[in-house]
Amino acid sequence: MKILYLTSLLFLLLTLLLIKKSNKKMNIITAIVYTFCIIYFYNIFIAYTLSLLKIKNTLFMFSTVYFLTSLILIYINCKNKKIFKKQKYYLKKKELIGIIVLIIISLIIGIIKYNKFTEIDYGVTDAALHYRMSSEYANYQKLFDGKIYDPINTLNRPMFGYYVPCGLLMKVIPLERYVSYNIFNIFMLTLLIVSFYTTCLEIKEKEGHNIITVIIALMYGLAYPLSYILFGFGYSGSGILATNLILLTWKFILKEEKKYLYLLLTLFNLGLLFSYYLFVPIMFLSEGLFIIYKFMKGKITLKKLLKIGVITLLIPTIIGFLYFIYKNNIKQSVDVASNNFSIEGTSYKNLWGNFILLIPMIIYSIVLEITNKKTDLDIIFMISEVIYIIISLYFTIKGHMSTYYYYKMYFILWLISYIYVYKLVNYENYKTTFRINIAFIIFIIVISLFSAERKLMEKNYKLSSNPVGPELANIYVSNKNLFTPSEVISKNEAKLIINSSKYYNKCKLDPKTKILPFSGIFLEKLWYYAITGNVPTISYNKKTPNDVYRMPFIYDEFIKNEKVKCALLTNKYIKKIENFNENDYDILYKDKTGILIRKK
Repeated sequence: MKILYLTSLLFLLLTLLLIKKSNKKMNIITAIVYTFCIIYFYNIFIAYTLSLLKIKNTLFMFSTVYFLTSLILIYINCKNKKIFKKQKYYLKKKELIGIIVLIIISLIIGIIKYNKFTEIDYGVTDAALHYRMSSEYANYQKLFDGKIYDPINTLNRPMFGYYVPCGLLMKVIPLERYVSYNIFNIFMLTLLIVSFYTTCLEIKEKEGHNIITVIIALMYGLAYPLSYILFGFGYSGSGILATNLILLTWKFILKEEKKYLYLLLTLFNLGLLFSYYLFVPIMFLSEGLFIIYKFMKGKITLKKLLKIGVITLLIPTIIGFLYFIYKNNIKQSVDVASNNFSIEGTSYKNLWGNFILLIPMIIYSIVLEITNKKTDLDIIFMISEVIYIIISLYFTIKGHMSTYYYYKMYFILWLISYIYVYKLVNYENYKTTFRINIAFIIFIIVISLFSAERKLMEKNYKLSSNPVGPELANIYVSNKNLFTPSEVISKNEAKLIINSSKYYNKCKLDPKTKILPFSGIFLEKLWYYAITGNVPTISYNKKTPNDVYRMPFIYDEFIKNEKVKCALLTNKYIKKIENFNENDYDILYKDKTGILIRKK
């Protein structure tokens, strides 16, 4: 079945690339990245549709839809002249080298951070949650199942734009699922960086600027996108990707209007809705305002305004609205959303230090854009996003919105900010100043990453009380600190957890609590339950599921507890137990990292 799926996927990819979309030659690099993104969000739409029809999301069903879609597209392409009309492309070698460099850097990050993708190392609990949802989707192959519920998972969540593609990868790749999960996250990082790079290529109006394009793409990608990966925030990445694609698609429309582009806008707007609905209001509002702006400027008729609005915005909104009704009643959905947005969590938080050096370039770029009458969706989105953040800041200060969710909006503020930074590349009269500014920012980043300022202060503490550089390049310094491997779950510990789980049926777990203790600390426990799927239900009545993970394993309490028969212990924990004797237990599984014991 995997071979059939991969064959159908390749067939769809080639079909989308080869069918004629424009009379003009297209950039092959942009086309390939854009096509990958189309398939990414098409998968989400397929999963949504099949699940509504109560059809299992099997690889066979995805393959069937892929083949049918390809055949329909080929039929439409050949309909008029009965021949296959092939799209013509061009390739610029320097741009190809640029995207290869970006992909290699992304892969190196994954190889180093996750020890060749074999270790689990994420900064917060979110990653285990997203892993579990992706794994459960791979298991159950459907969405909207209210019966599947545990403290760290439910397939009845509205934001499934991340774990559908991730779950598919887990089904296809013949590796342990946590390895596939690491690979998928680096794939997401790569997609975020190269999609931004293709946006830059679409903005670029003149030859050259190849090195600066790669540099800016790296400066963009190694900041907030990398932070998103290191923390393991999961589905917000799909939201960032959808936002970039919406902005990019509007650029395509303004250059050469095609009907199919509006359908792709609908797909990406739906993808945004099902990926991270915190980004939806400002994106949909900006698109709506931009369509109205085009009408007021006489560029489109009222009929076309309504048509575009219905196809790209109203249909996704209705589908989303129907989904919330399907999932819950409106009151419950509003209550859940309002309560969730007030929940605090761990994330990268910096009010405006990372944007200080960018602000002059952004403002100047916007002024030049208005002066040259090149207004597109970007300016409306930038202004709307800033206003949205200011309003959200007020609610955050008042305690109605958590800082955790407030700072999530900085991910797309960073995106649109760097789009405007790159737009300065096209303005010759600002080229020298722009290069000086970029060089200065790179200088600040480099001295901050190597702690040059702090080392000087150590020579003489009177020089300064606080280094300035790390504040101006704070996101990069934060990522550097997070990048240091910490091994939440090592490769050997993962093997211990996976292999020992095959013997859980011999433990006769209490059906009411399903507790099988693990001697790890909080994050290790969370991943232990996520990987095995053996999630305890002890704290449902108290509605405090995290208590199960936060409570430390105490060997003496385990001995006295008659209901709990088994425990999984690591060797590093066993060394701390004075009176431990293997002969007192049945050894169900043992390796060099730990043992699964059962009371006799």
